[in-house]
Amino acid sequence: MIKLIARKDLDFAHKLTEVEEWGTSKEELEDLFLFNPKGFYVSESSGILNGMISTAFYGKFGVVGNLIVSKSFRGQGIGKGLMEYVIQYLKSKGCKTILLDAVPQIIPLYKQLGFRPVCRSLRLEGELKSKLVENVRLMTPKDITKVIQLDKKQFKGNRAFLLKRRFSLHPNLCHVLVRKGKINGFIMGTPKENKIFIGPWIIHPIEFEPRLLLQSLVNNVNIRKFQIGILENNNRAVQLAQDFGFTEYFYSIRMIYGKSFNHSEGLFAIAGPDRG
Repeated sequence: MIKLIARKDLDFAHKLTEVEEWGTSKEELEDLFLFNPKGFYVSESSGILNGMISTAFYGKFGVVGNLIVSKSFRGQGIGKGLMEYVIQYLKSKGCKTILLDAVPQIIPLYKQLGFRPVCRSLRLEGELKSKLVENVRLMTPKDITKVIQLDKKQFKGNRAFLLKRRFSLHPNLCHVLVRKGKINGFIMGTPKENKIFIGPWIIHPIEFEPRLLLQSLVNNVNIRKFQIGILENNNRAVQLAQDFGFTEYFYSIRMIYGKSFNHSEGLFAIAGPDRG
């Protein structure tokens, strides 16, 4: 049976991600629960929870993430059932396109369901050092409206709730790049144990120094270990990450279902594989 996740089930969901060693925090799962509670599901058999899947709905498109089935219940078609369920849910919401990041071993299932590969979705890590920058400052509440507007144009979806929540929880990890009073980009971070996951990181196409945002984030924390998710088809973002000394430690495959869709080249880092 598939049912909506309840807040009390978030501990179960988090344990599933821990078993898979995904590094997902309970805070991130709660983000998705609060953002789209009618699109986050668990499966159960005889009253025992055995799987989960999440969605993020942005209007024109949706993102599927966190498909995990408990190891002792695998091979019974539970994962496929969860995927078919959320595909129909997102289509009923008017989604023309569905995106996901697939670990390589599950790609055959997604292809069977109609998904097709787009590019690698890279996970990079590095140890970064402080360096003086200008034109970047900490984000303030007055910036949020303009940040959301910039994000809509580059991400091509409305994730205002998630941006506001990230800012409310970690304002010290949110920075804006300002030129002549105009916000040309922003970056946000999420603390995870002894490191920080960078993203979202959005740049206006006219901005010529996107590195300033990343460097400003580095300058304002004591932690030196960073991780980031970048779509490999954004050559500018990949090159910049390499210039900073990031190296690849994992990759998944960005896949698409339905109508073709591309984010702007201003999407320098994803917010996460389960939210785009």
